[in-house]
Amino acid sequence: MSFEVGVMKPDRKIFEDSLSKLKLRSKECVYVDDIKDYVEAAKALGIHGHQYVGYDDLAEFFEKEGLLVKSAKIKVRL
Repeated sequence: MSFEVGVMKPDRKIFEDSLSKLKLRSKECVYVDDIKDYVEAAKALGIHGHQYVGYDDLAEFFEKEGLLVKSAKIKVRL
């Protein structure tokens, strides 16, 4: 939550805090948002990022990035 970190998106500290708490590397994560600046901030840290504009576009992004969607769970092939 931004109030816990003391900054708001698109500040990189938000993303870094999340990665740290989840003990994940940026390349293991996906960030989807309808706000371009937020997506670009995530991408700058190496997170798979995509600006949401609709379901079909999102499904195409998952396929292009090699992400599998199965039963509402996302698996990343690295």
